[in-house]
Amino acid sequence: MLSEVLYVSRSLHRKGHASDLAILQTSQANNEIKGLTGCLIRGTTWFVQSLEGPSPALHDVFRAIQQDARHSDIEFWMSDNLAKRRFPEWRMLMAEVAFEQDATERMYRDPNVTIEAKHVATRHIFDAHIETLKLRPNGRQQH
Repeated sequence: MLSEVLYVSRSLHRKGHASDLAILQTSQANNEIKGLTGCLIRGTTWFVQSLEGPSPALHDVFRAIQQDARHSDIEFWMSDNLAKRRFPEWRMLMAEVAFEQDATERMYRDPNVTIEAKHVATRHIFDAHIETLKLRPNGRQQH
């Protein structure tokens, strides 16, 4: 079954740290083996990622992400029965974008914002930026 994991997390390091390239390279290699595709959007101090593929592989990868010290404050959503891949050509694309940092940070920290509202907002972040992302040979895109 084709599924998707969508998550947001706080990064241990600011955008541009050497660990960003390590995350990208590891993701591309592992995703090739596991049959996963996706996109990682890098804000100044946080990540938003969509991964798609077989449910068992997604569960394995997400467990690893949860244990990765480079992420904290992880919130995720799993969608089953994905009709088709949104990122069929990308084992992992990393896009570095400038978002409304303060507003986004406040929303994810606000206990009054429901999980459903955060999910909708996270999906909106992807939908608002995915059409402008263009794959470069090294798998990185900057905006």
